[in-house]
Amino acid sequence: MADTTLKKANQGYNYKYTDLAQINGWCQDNGITYSQVVKLIDGQQFIETTYYKDGKEHGPFLGAQVIKAAPGGKVNEAQIYGSGLTYARRYSLLMCLGLATDDDDAECYCPRSQQTAPAPARQPTFADELKAMKEQDDKAYEAVRKIITDNGWRCMGDIPADRQPEIRKAYADARTQQQQQG
Repeated sequence: MADTTLKKANQGYNYKYTDLAQINGWCQDNGITYSQVVKLIDGQQFIETTYYKDGKEHGPFLGAQVIKAAPGGKVNEAQIYGSGLTYARRYSLLMCLGLATDDDDAECYCPRSQQTAPAPARQPTFADELKAMKEQDDKAYEAVRKIITDNGWRCMGDIPADRQPEIRKAYADARTQQQQQG
C-alpha cells in the first residue's frame, strides 16, 4: 500500500503546503486520475471530485467550499478567487483520496489579526486517529485497511461514525496479537 501522507514541500507566505503537482504525482504513482468541477449549492461554490482507478469511476464526492482567500495580502480579485479555488481543489482531492499532509496551511487564509491570536485546541478527528494508528504500527493498521477496503469506503469521510468502534477494536486486536506473537 502506498504511503498516504504527503510532505509539505512548497514555501510561500511563511507557511508550507502540499501543492496540486505533489498530489498529482502521488496519483500518477498509484494509477489514479481524477476530474474536478465547481458545483453551485445554495449560492455557494463547492468542489466535486471524481477519481478513476483500475478502470472504475469513484464518486463524485462533494469536497471543500471555494472561499475568498487572500494569502499574503493579495488584492487582485482574480488572484483571490484563484487562491481560494486552488485551496479548495487541493483539500477536496486530499479528502476524497484519504490522503494526509504533515501539517495544515489553513492559517495563511486567515486575516493577520486572527493569526496572532492563540488558536483554540482542535479536537482530534477520526481521520487524525487513523493517521496516528498507521504511524504507530503500520502492520496492525493492515486490519483497518482490510475493513475499509471490504466495505468499499474510498474516503475517510465515507466511514460511518457507528463503524468507528469496530475499526478501533480491529486495530487494538491486531496490536495485541502482534505483541503475543512477538
